[in-house]
Amino acid sequence: MSARPSVSVRWAVPWVVAPFTYGLMWSTFPVLVVFDVGAVYWETGLVFGLVGVGYLAVRHRRLAVVVLVTSPYCVTPVRGVVEGVHDYLDGTAYLRRRGLLAGHDLDPELRIYAESSGCVVDGSEPLFNTPYNAVVSWMIRTWGPMPGAYDGPYPDADAAFMWLGAHGQAVAVSDFEAGQVSVAGQVFSTARVGRVPPGHTLLAAQYSERLLLIGEYAPGLGLPWVRLVDLQSDEHIARYSR
Repeated sequence: MSARPSVSVRWAVPWVVAPFTYGLMWSTFPVLVVFDVGAVYWETGLVFGLVGVGYLAVRHRRLAVVVLVTSPYCVTPVRGVVEGVHDYLDGTAYLRRRGLLAGHDLDPELRIYAESSGCVVDGSEPLFNTPYNAVVSWMIRTWGPMPGAYDGPYPDADAAFMWLGAHGQAVAVSDFEAGQVSVAGQVFSTARVGRVPPGHTLLAAQYSERLLLIGEYAPGLGLPWVRLVDLQSDEHIARYSR
């Protein structure tokens, strides 16, 4: 009959497994890894970390809870929520995306921009991005646009092209490229977009007190694009093409 491990040994094993599991999860998580090791092996840390937490849940539940709650897989989502609240109150929040964005327009509903981290960096981005985007979206829908966000009229593509076609006035290309647009005797400052092809004409029309529409008229093509410009911040909030 084999001898059972002593009480002291059985008591000590969880206290050895806990720091090993904790260190394994954090050392392979990209947040704290300087080199590319974390980008490759963070899933391995998650798998073995869950095995360790599962063992602790059987042998020492309180210790298992401590290790799990303070693991990067719980801390990172909480950090996403905290930073989302801070960025909303600070007026600097944006939707965090991955991969190639379909466009860089201001979101018509949330009135914030989206930014992408590019291609998948390490695969752990959803642990931060998902709760961040969720809390920012919830706060905007609950308390309104974040401080400093554009909250004026936001016409869709059809309305913008129709308005500019009906009310647009010719703008000197040199003025536009220098960052100024003159409409009905009023001079507006706007961010420079780039050069306009020879033979094309620029049209501009004030849509509201805060919104200016700028478009390029091409002979034989009509208006291939229209930009929406926030006159208060000089930001181009949307670009429509057809």
